[in-house]
Amino acid sequence: MLAEAMSIRETVSMVKEVGRLKLPMTDIVINRLYPDNSCAVCRDERLRQIRELRDLFGQTHLSRFALWTIPLYAEEVRGRKALESFWDQVGIITKAPGAASPPSAILLRRVEAGDRCALPNTTLLIFAGKGGVGKTTLACATALQLARASGGKRVLLFSTGSAHSLSSCLEMEIDSRPKVVISGLTAMEVDAEEEFEALKTQYAGDIGKFLESMSSQFDLTFDREVIERILDLSPPGLDEVMALTRVTALLASGNYDVLVLDSASTGHLIRLLELPEIIDQWLKIFFDLFLKYQQIFRLTKFSQELVTLSKNLKRLKQSLNDPATAALYAVSIPTDMAYEETRDLLAACKRLGIGVARLFLNLFTPPSDCGLCSALYRRESLVRDKFQQSLPGKDFTLVYRCGETRGLRRLGELGQALYQSADVESRVYAHWRQPGKPASPGLGTIPGR
Repeated sequence: MLAEAMSIRETVSMVKEVGRLKLPMTDIVINRLYPDNSCAVCRDERLRQIRELRDLFGQTHLSRFALWTIPLYAEEVRGRKALESFWDQVGIITKAPGAASPPSAILLRRVEAGDRCALPNTTLLIFAGKGGVGKTTLACATALQLARASGGKRVLLFSTGSAHSLSSCLEMEIDSRPKVVISGLTAMEVDAEEEFEALKTQYAGDIGKFLESMSSQFDLTFDREVIERILDLSPPGLDEVMALTRVTALLASGNYDVLVLDSASTGHLIRLLELPEIIDQWLKIFFDLFLKYQQIFRLTKFSQELVTLSKNLKRLKQSLNDPATAALYAVSIPTDMAYEETRDLLAACKRLGIGVARLFLNLFTPPSDCGLCSALYRRESLVRDKFQQSLPGKDFTLVYRCGETRGLRRLGELGQALYQSADVESRVYAHWRQPGKPASPGLGTIPGR
């Protein structure tokens, strides 16, 4: 499924993963398509979606899938009547849509914070939330603002995703080698699965030599099977923990002052945060083997890799449980499903002793005269109220829809709106306006203008 906020890169990555698992897949569903009307917000969102659809049709290896579209409904699809009529407006598309004209209004920034949202003063900052809520965008905007306004701190922006979301958001190629984005900001994007496969290859080579040298000297009937299969029995998510501990080591090296992590989706992240304890136990199995055959294992590069992993794992655990060192920023959107998933994330963080410093409620529909946007605003306001009532005392920031946010200029604008200096009001209004005209009546103005 290509959800509202999922990019083509993420879709391609998902299809590859489904193919790797040999799961049957015949259809792709494009959900929540905006209508073609005169509303500035709707037209801007539709323009972005049309671009994504045109890119999707350009992916020749996806041509074997049937593509279905579902419109964005003004009301929540719940209850028997709504579900029975759900498919009435669903259709299949067989060719790329025509180019869409841009909206006549410019969408500017609008951010509301209950209190002043200051730049974080930690060494590890994790952006967490379900897929498609804008974690990457907010992580990139925060990292840019940190680099520009934190007085010379060296910031590392990092992702372990295989979809290359940082590359897409920053509009520059980011890979596993640290790349300077601007002065003070470096980014890297590690394919954790690829890195783990490289480690397994290293392991296979070392173990092959080890078993060949030992077979004539000792009876390895039981240990041989354990040794050969132990990586195949590794805990799910070990690859991402390895990638994260790699960056933890970079922090420990003194090359960077702050790590901003664009994390995996909520369920995956919760498992990831719980893994250090499990992996610690798994590593002990290896170390028991090292002690038994230390005259051989001590010579392997793989054993050195595991010793390094163990040390970095301890650093990571210490950082996550120290609020002065690490903070988690939860990102959500104003839907009931996202609300429930965010509650699960916060409960898991509490259980694991990880502090949640702030909640960003992203992609909120601004009020307007548009019938669809007005209905969405009413619906989303109810979810916003649920967040505020169930999370009393939690620092809370509301981020309105403001068009596609990619590239350094747009991300920089968002970063400035998110983190206001002490002499600027904590509530910032920047609504849509038509070129050459003042802000739309009734929607507020930008402070100081």
